Amino acid sequence: IIGPDPSHFINSNENVQFTGELYGEDLKHILRKVDVAISSMALEKLEMYVGSPLKTRWYLALGIPVILGYRDEALDPSSEYILEIKPEDWPLNNNMISVIEKFVKNWNNKRINSLKSEEISAQKIEKDRIDFLLKRL
Repeated sequence: IIGPDPSHFINSNENVQFTGELYGEDLKHILRKVDVAISSMALEKLEMYVGSPLKTRWYLALGIPVILGYRDEALDPSSEYILEIKPEDWPLNNNMISVIEKFVKNWNNKRINSLKSEEISAQKIEKDRIDFLLKRL
């Protein structure tokens, strides 16, 4: 887990490591080793259900598949490289845990090779927003 170390209040096992906050080459070095990235989770606690965090775009640009805890209007949740966990999926049941395990195993030592940069570009996202607004007029 990249970010502030919450290990003082989270029980973890040998599969979870806390790196602290990383930037630049240190961050790139770690991300080269990961199979799947986990983007923002629990946005519903802030009454947010849709998001588009920059880190998700960055993971995808690096070819890393992503597990999302929110709906990203710019990404197709049925894409093979996106796993969306909806707020109603919490707490995770055995079926959802199996889905996550299968997703992660599927991406073991692989990268996304079919992603086109325009799928995650800001220009596309903004064009889609403008098109949506114009349809409402």
